[in-house]
Amino acid sequence: LCISFPEGPDYVNVPTKGKEKVVISIRGSKMFDREINGLKGTVRKKLLIPFFYRKADKVVCVSKGLSDELHKYFGIKDSKLKTIYNFYDIEDILQKSKEPLTEEEAKIFSKPVIITSGRLHQAKCYDSLIKVMKQLEQKVDARLVIGGDGELKASLIKLAKDLVLKVCDWELEKNYKDADVYFMGFQSNVFNFYKNSNLFALTS
Repeated sequence: LCISFPEGPDYVNVPTKGKEKVVISIRGSKMFDREINGLKGTVRKKLLIPFFYRKADKVVCVSKGLSDELHKYFGIKDSKLKTIYNFYDIEDILQKSKEPLTEEEAKIFSKPVIITSGRLHQAKCYDSLIKVMKQLEQKVDARLVIGGDGELKASLIKLAKDLVLKVCDWELEKNYKDADVYFMGFQSNVFNFYKNSNLFALTS
């Protein structure tokens, strides 16, 4: 058995198939990924993905939505598609959610909080969430908390400032200041933040 992910290794795994079973694992959208664009994106969507993925013995997706997408847009047979959701240790999550916030962290939650977390990558669409926050601030006195780090951090901070939103880069400031958007950076435990928030937003 040979299992591959992401897309690049899939293109090696499938054509080098011998007697072994070939399984490819799909972790995110292929049809709606912002990075799959232009001429190269068209080649990937119209030729490479349909050709190689149809030849795999099994295509494992992390959600039913991805499985449906591959069937609808890329012609992968339902018999080849399998959904296996990501594993979550519920007891560990519940335990971490009970950990107390620091005094400075607690101040963030003195107002209603919308929270999200993940790597700061264009696939997560955090730019859209920040724009929504700008519209929302005219109606609700709330805050946006973004947990995670990545290559788009500087551009997302600039976007928020360009929209005249008050920004706090928690990694640099290390303490509370009144802001509309908080960039918290990587957190070993974000579940206590979730517990104290009012709304979780998943923009990807």
